[in-house]
Order: sequence, then structure tokens, then C-alpha cells
Amino acid sequence: MTLAMMLPSALPFLRTYQDIAAIAPGNDASSRVGVTAGYLTAWLGFSLLAALAQGWGTQGTIITPHGIIIAGWAGASLLLIAGAYQLSPLKRRALAVCRQPMQFLFLHWRSGHLGAGKIGLLHGLHCVACCWALMLLGFVAGTMNMLWMGLATLIMGVEKLGWGGNAVTRCTGFALLAAGLFLAGKLSGTQ
Repeated sequence: MTLAMMLPSALPFLRTYQDIAAIAPGNDASSRVGVTAGYLTAWLGFSLLAALAQGWGTQGTIITPHGIIIAGWAGASLLLIAGAYQLSPLKRRALAVCRQPMQFLFLHWRSGHLGAGKIGLLHGLHCVACCWALMLLGFVAGTMNMLWMGLATLIMGVEKLGWGGNAVTRCTGFALLAAGLFLAGKLSGTQ
């Protein structure tokens, strides 16, 4: 699911890499495979950590086996964390890398398939830094909730590729903070 969500927003980076690699010395088809493999490695690492968190959460009755948080405090916390992260300088820096693949490639270029793998991994790590908080919100809506995953994919795609990306990032951040505060207030009122 993670790969299906993240590959569309990685296409500009991968296309830009392919264009440069086609004219750069020491690159062939294996370098294109290397850059993609490096990128996917970053997201597979994130997915593994998320799966481990889900396994831990099901043991502690925080998350259902279907990947939905049942502990209200955990849901409110994730909403607040994701909302705050959307508005943070770290998010802005990670988004800048995703939005400017040409600049990133010129700064980090390495020839050959191993160099390509390093470039892909580094870009993938920036992408994880950009999107991890929104991805973890799958635990609030359900990790297999196709509606949420589609909405998250759309938000992340517009953030990275769209002209209104900054506005979407800010609006999403404020909406998540409001939802987290609402849920926290509702939980404190019932206790």
C-alpha cells in the first residue's frame, strides 16, 4: 500500500534522474534500477517500522488487527503530532527536496548503479521525512481504509507536485490539529 501511495509522487524525481542519466557518463539501465531500488528501500524501511508498531499496538490493545487505533488518546495524539509536523520547518525542508528534483540531483549526483542507489535512498529518506506523519494517520482511519489512503495520496501528491502545495500543507496541518484537539476534548469530557 505504501509503495502504491508514494510512487506516483516520485515520478518527477525518477523521470528527471532518467533524463540526466541518459547523457551522464557511466550510467546505463542498471543505474535507473539502482535509483528506484534505493528509493523503495527507504519506504520499505518505513513500512517495516509501521508494521512493527502495528504488531506492538495489537499486543497492547491500542490497535486492532485491522490497523485501527482503538485507544482514543493514541488517535488524538497522532492527529496532533501530524498536524504540528505539517506546519513545521522540517516538513517544509523535506518538501523543498521533493519539489526540486533537478537541484537535488545536481547536489548529490553519483555515477553508476551504486551511486544511483545512494541517490535514490537519500531522496527516499527525504520523501519519508516529508510524508511519515500523514502515512501514520492510516492507524487513525484504518491502514486498509481505501478512502483514507486515496485522500492521503491526493494530499501528498498536491503537496509535492501542485502549485497550491503550501496552502494544502498548511490547511491540512490546521485541520489535523483541530481534529486532534476536538478528539482530546471529547475524551477529557467523558472521563
